[in-house]
Amino acid sequence: MRRNSVLQKHPILRLLLPLMLGIVLADAFYQPLASLQGYLLGITLFSFVLLVACLWRCKNWFVLFLHLTLMGVGMLLTSRWLEKASFTFPEEYGAYQIRIEEQPEEKPRSILCRSSLLTSDSTLMETEKTFLFYLAKDSASYQLTKGDTLWVYAQLEPVEPSGIPEAFDYGRYLRRKGVCGSAYVASGHWKMVGHSSLMSVMDRLEKVREGLKERYRELGFQGDELALLTALTVGEKEDLSEEIREVYSVSGASHVLAISGLHIGLLYSILWMFFTPWRRNRKLKVVSVLIIIGVLWTFAALTGFPVSVVRSVIMFSLIGISSLLQEKPHTLNTLATAAFLMLLFRPLWLFEIGFQMSFAAVASIVLLHPKLSSLWNVRHWSLRWFRDMLSVSIAAQIGVAPIIAFYFHRFSVYFLLTNFWVIPMVSVVMYVAVFMLVLLPFPTLQQWVAILEIKLIHWQNAVLEGISQWPSATIDRIWLTVIEVFAWYVMVWLCYRFFQKHTPQRTLQALAGLLLLVGGHWWLGQQAIMKPGIVFYNVRGCPAVHLVSGLEESYIVASDSLQQVDQLIRQADPYWMRRNLAVPPVRTIENQIVSFHGKRICLVNDERWRRKTSAQKLPIDYLYVSSGYRGTLEELCTLFNVHEVIVDSSLSDYYRERLERECREKHIPLRRMSSEGILEILI
Repeated sequence: MRRNSVLQKHPILRLLLPLMLGIVLADAFYQPLASLQGYLLGITLFSFVLLVACLWRCKNWFVLFLHLTLMGVGMLLTSRWLEKASFTFPEEYGAYQIRIEEQPEEKPRSILCRSSLLTSDSTLMETEKTFLFYLAKDSASYQLTKGDTLWVYAQLEPVEPSGIPEAFDYGRYLRRKGVCGSAYVASGHWKMVGHSSLMSVMDRLEKVREGLKERYRELGFQGDELALLTALTVGEKEDLSEEIREVYSVSGASHVLAISGLHIGLLYSILWMFFTPWRRNRKLKVVSVLIIIGVLWTFAALTGFPVSVVRSVIMFSLIGISSLLQEKPHTLNTLATAAFLMLLFRPLWLFEIGFQMSFAAVASIVLLHPKLSSLWNVRHWSLRWFRDMLSVSIAAQIGVAPIIAFYFHRFSVYFLLTNFWVIPMVSVVMYVAVFMLVLLPFPTLQQWVAILEIKLIHWQNAVLEGISQWPSATIDRIWLTVIEVFAWYVMVWLCYRFFQKHTPQRTLQALAGLLLLVGGHWWLGQQAIMKPGIVFYNVRGCPAVHLVSGLEESYIVASDSLQQVDQLIRQADPYWMRRNLAVPPVRTIENQIVSFHGKRICLVNDERWRRKTSAQKLPIDYLYVSSGYRGTLEELCTLFNVHEVIVDSSLSDYYRERLERECREKHIPLRRMSSEGILEILI
């Protein structure tokens, strides 16, 4: 390895990579800690042998020992976190004592309570497990609050994935958050038995956040202005309307809604300027740095320790400490140190979008900004500002574009223009917000500053709304695979090496990387094109069939009683994007029978076919049975000549087992959507 290589210059980066590899492996192939003990013991013994060998032979063995050890540490830490979401689910209903840990949230048909499971059938739990309890809406459930202790009667169930390819795996997402499963609690099946008034430090900080929001309301902030100021100052984005979120997303300004390096940097610069006189004295300089670091971490706690804030605070803390030293650390090494410490504390942060985007953006800026700026040499300060803003925006976009496309399937076309407006405006808004809070003892003057702040936020939103309405403001429905995301970063790395040193070999490597990325994306897109056929989706409570004639012609046929078509579209849309299909229109049918390319499908989700007779049986190729039908297959067979039965996952175990038994007796093939996930029949 060359002495001037990036990995050689940044040793923490060399430690970070095997730690990340261990985290990814443990998450992908999770096993309980007990089953991992043998493997970890083997790694330990092997590493010990390598350590002894390296002490006698060469340094390369020591490097291998260190990397294997860090990979094992990553696997162990990840398994410990995933162990919190492991639970042996009973098959029957039971009585459980729970404590509500967060303020209940109203859903369309229930009240969601994120709760800790305290006891199971009067048996104290060894460790408290987290579950999502959905309580039926009534006058009592609306009165519940954080800290309430309840007895509930329900059946605990794991959150299983739908099985639809490319669909969001909500169950895995919850497990990474430490949630074991969920349960529905019917009205009258719960009772409140107490309330815990103990307040943790985070609870007290939440009270402070609520106090700030209330003060903002008193100063005249409301609507989008209140929601945006709250997001910028205390990190709460729950009050942002869907309209303002879409405006910021389309215009390419969503990054300013999450408190990150921009906001922490502004706070750091304010504090750094305030303590300027202290830096003339060595001891006072140390005290000022400690105070600045303390204020930054207090602010991080106030915002609830989001990933982007923790990353930024760690980096600026290290920058503050480095100001006391003679030798200045490399920024990329500081970034790697922040990631290393964060993953040691909570390894599953690696899979959070905020973590990935935050580190990708900063790493891209550190590596590419100097190279891009060097392409345009200017002297005037205004042109330098324009050049630096341009190069930073392009570098950051290069870093986060594949992540945004992977998760949100969107690219904002006018991101450069947006950044030239929103970054200075957010800086002004933040400075005015700090000044407004400082004026708390002077309410009249504070009110005048609040009026100015409201106007600034309104102007910021108005300009972004105008940009979002420009023609072709976004490219939507982009689909990238994980392999393509990694290929993008490999291509960026090859281009970076080319800018470092222009050689024929590096030129060919960069061009080859670009060609492989573009060609691979085109080839994968061609392979994914959906062929004509009939498709059934495992979306609970949404009996429907997707009929595909081609890329430009497909539609969903649903029962006239279907109520949850939005849920079907939401879960299946990623699959359609992957297959280059637009969102198909929905057509309802009255008699629940549809013919398509010589195939006849019958949707059975109510009692309309029961106790009916027919002189001649109607041939049915696919009989799709879902919740709502309580009859037997025998009744349907008096009307239809059934070739194959498809059972929806919404059907209860009793009716599903009865249908399976009847199908075996009649020698009719049966397929279960709960195990299929998706059933695609080509025509």
